[in-house]
Amino acid sequence: MYFSLFLVYLISHITFDFIFQNNNILQLRFPKDNSIKSILKGNFIHSSIHFLGMNLFLLGFYLANGQPLEILNKCILIITIFHFAIDCLKSGLILKKPWLKEDVLIFLLDQFLHLLVIVNVFILCEDMKFKEGLIKLLNYRTSFTSMDRFLAIVLIILICTNVTGIFIKVLIRSLTSKKYIKARKNNIYIPMKNDNTGAENGGLIIGILERSFILLIMAINQAPLIGFVLATKSIARFKKLEDESFAEYFIIGTFISFIIAMIGGKFIYTLL
Repeated sequence: MYFSLFLVYLISHITFDFIFQNNNILQLRFPKDNSIKSILKGNFIHSSIHFLGMNLFLLGFYLANGQPLEILNKCILIITIFHFAIDCLKSGLILKKPWLKEDVLIFLLDQFLHLLVIVNVFILCEDMKFKEGLIKLLNYRTSFTSMDRFLAIVLIILICTNVTGIFIKVLIRSLTSKKYIKARKNNIYIPMKNDNTGAENGGLIIGILERSFILLIMAINQAPLIGFVLATKSIARFKKLEDESFAEYFIIGTFISFIIAMIGGKFIYTLL
């Protein structure tokens, strides 16, 4: 029961920090005027969406299990406050150093802090020991309930599709960190022109579909079909592969995408 609830916390975080955080919300969090007031307002709206979303997720979970909701709101409120504080710190840092917006280490640190908050708040609110949860996780094949398995599969799918897609996008931008040229005008860093002529978020969507297919074929234990995905992807990008720089980033992104999806698919296979 407790571990299922923890998985719901994580699913809710990923849903509202990755899937439903669109460009409109990002523009609110990182406004063009770079004012503190706008940053606070944008992050407040974003955190409020998290708060409402977590309540909806956990309401459904508790109704399905016939459990009271009293302690729930306290946990959600604490997580939301910390989420708001972490995001404000990130926005403030990027306000001072805008090139850090594309830094993969900032992305990883941000998500690590959010995860740390969720773990600690969950342990404090639900009075479950970290060691017990870790042992349950390590012995998931025998210790997971049917609800645990279902939620774990949902979590793996979200991590391997949307989260991995955003991570690869940030990583590639971080590696090509010349996005901000070093020339200054009034102490403001100027973004380089984006020469991408593809569909908006086309690469991200293709990556999600690609990893979804790999998850499926790994879950049904048909790994040889992965060669079909790689061949299709290579044909689609054949002309661009003549560009040495593009080819390097293409290979990096493809390997990360495939490895994460294959590992995730293998875990799903063991959970079924």
